[in-house]
Amino acid sequence: MAQAQSVDKKTADATKRLWRVISHFLTVLHSKHHGDPNFTLASRLNQDLGLDSLSRAELFTRIEQELNIVLPNTLLTESETVQDLIDGVLII
Repeated sequence: MAQAQSVDKKTADATKRLWRVISHFLTVLHSKHHGDPNFTLASRLNQDLGLDSLSRAELFTRIEQELNIVLPNTLLTESETVQDLIDGVLII
């Protein structure tokens, strides 16, 4: 039971850190807009958030640096939504 709670806490902490990295990145990327970036787990990386291949690569680099991990290239190319990205990072 304690081990399951520990895993849940680690997952929650990683998700919060990912959310902050994504939010900060979108704020910088869209700095001409005011306020916090508006996105949800269902937001599509390309269509809704305007991430092209270069900005995706930059976001992934920031995630790797923040979490001290190496993301597979398939995650870079296959993630369609914020949820896909978070799920892919959490299974590493």
